[in-house]
Amino acid sequence: MGSLQRRHEFITSRLLGATPAQIRRMVLWESSLVGVVALSLGTAITVTVGILIRHAMTSGMTDVPVTVPWGVLLGIAGLCLTLAVGSALAPTTYILRRSQPSAAVE
Repeated sequence: MGSLQRRHEFITSRLLGATPAQIRRMVLWESSLVGVVALSLGTAITVTVGILIRHAMTSGMTDVPVTVPWGVLLGIAGLCLTLAVGSALAPTTYILRRSQPSAAVE
């Protein structure tokens, strides 16, 4: 929805000389950076809560192994980034195909 609301911004960028490929790259970078920041904040919160819960559950016990499902976690992170980028690029591509710079007066 954010990309669909940016139609006039994309048209203005085209009038200033940006190519459709440049606009797609801009959206790709924006959505990737937003996804990475969100994943970083989520990771920090999850690690903090995990440490606190582990400490509360294992107090008084010794030699409790730590197991982290790295494959699953990396898969979730990759899927989240893929969805963020795809959900930003799909409407942008649609807008760039359907609108011409001459539509800026609308």
